[in-house]
Amino acid sequence: KFGELTISATPTFAGSILDGIKYLVKFPYGCVEQTASALLGNLAAKNLMDIIPSENKNIDLKDLQRKVEVGLQGLYKYQQPDFGWGLWSSSRTAPYLSAYALFTLNEAKKAGYTVDEQIVKNGLIYLKNLLQNHPPQADGKNNKYEQNTRAFILYVLSEMGNGDLGLSNNLFEFKDNLSLFAKVYLAMDFYNLLKQNGSVQKNIDILKRDILSRVLETPRGAHFEEKEHDYVSFDTDTRTNALVLQMLARIDPQNPLLPKLLRHLLMTKKDGHFQSTQETSISLLALIDYLKLTREFDVDYTGTITINNVLKMKKSFTGKNIFQKGNGNDEKLVIPLADLLPNNQDNEIAASRSGKGKMYVDMNLKYYVPTEELVEKNEGIVVNQEYFGLDDKKHEHPLESVKLGENLKGKITIIVPEDRYYVMVEDYLPAGLEGIDFTLKTSQQGLQEDCRGGFEDEQTA
Repeated sequence: KFGELTISATPTFAGSILDGIKYLVKFPYGCVEQTASALLGNLAAKNLMDIIPSENKNIDLKDLQRKVEVGLQGLYKYQQPDFGWGLWSSSRTAPYLSAYALFTLNEAKKAGYTVDEQIVKNGLIYLKNLLQNHPPQADGKNNKYEQNTRAFILYVLSEMGNGDLGLSNNLFEFKDNLSLFAKVYLAMDFYNLLKQNGSVQKNIDILKRDILSRVLETPRGAHFEEKEHDYVSFDTDTRTNALVLQMLARIDPQNPLLPKLLRHLLMTKKDGHFQSTQETSISLLALIDYLKLTREFDVDYTGTITINNVLKMKKSFTGKNIFQKGNGNDEKLVIPLADLLPNNQDNEIAASRSGKGKMYVDMNLKYYVPTEELVEKNEGIVVNQEYFGLDDKKHEHPLESVKLGENLKGKITIIVPEDRYYVMVEDYLPAGLEGIDFTLKTSQQGLQEDCRGGFEDEQTA
């Protein structure tokens, strides 16, 4: 009863790129990875404007310039004294993040923006020194993360015109130790080096064969799964799928897996974006590479959507109005769940088109379960929130209801059964509660003493 079904139709998946850009730009936190990913989102917008028909260019370029400059300044200030980057300005330098930051700066330069060359030069010094001082070894002294990161660094260097054929060939000897995404980066690295030495084509072919041997095909598309995840490198299956799409668009543009990979990638979106900033930024770059390949703007058709044989949407698309607002193309069909067939009956949704071009249909179902029917979920990290009265010194009686004006102390218990990287827990106060800021002189400072009693970190509400 509670919720809605949202359906939209478009002749190009470029609309998905715009949704992903909005997510990255509005993301509320600002570590190096998120700053770089948000900047890549804005650069994706610039790249998109460079390839779509002129009638559809409705992005404010001055505003985009301002956002790019803010992102660049954010990356500049995070560079460490050793010329690398860590997660935060106070964090230890991280090789993967350093390469990711430098990659982003290079993407900005390629998009036509002015970049601080000294920052870039220093970043190159850091990466090259890292490669020279930490060569891959067969005796297991290097962990998988280091070799995966090495593949990414080599790819970034080749993207910047600083590729190293000798180091790339050296890592190729250890290709069986690499994660799937790292093999993709190494294949694209060799592709960038192809003009320098045509003999690397055999390495590209071997890596491509190894990668594609892992494909999983279903009637709804094709995808890849990592055997184990390198979380320190922000590794996810969705990001790997985006990278394979990007690789094939570059080195094998006629591969029949391309449209299948695209279909699966688009199905993994939620609310217009992917699960994380890293997934979204890398996926946007891959989608734009594919869009450059397909140039799917030559369209002229009428599309319809029916629900249970009732016409709900009818749109006409041409190459001139793909993105233009005011033509019904920016509208979404929103159906309350109460208007659909109840009691688990099947609702038939049909999409069709008449004319030339593709039609991408995006459906998003949201439903809400009454509070009393909610059950606990366990997805790897257990978070338990409890509140106690100030007189409950031993925290033995968690409260289920409170009185107006009552002071409480909160306790959050986090159980992590295995190592996790880059975890942030954000736990909201229940409706009606307000945290007490003890930095204010008007706050009752004595309440801090009432909250002592075994909690490592406490919040009074």
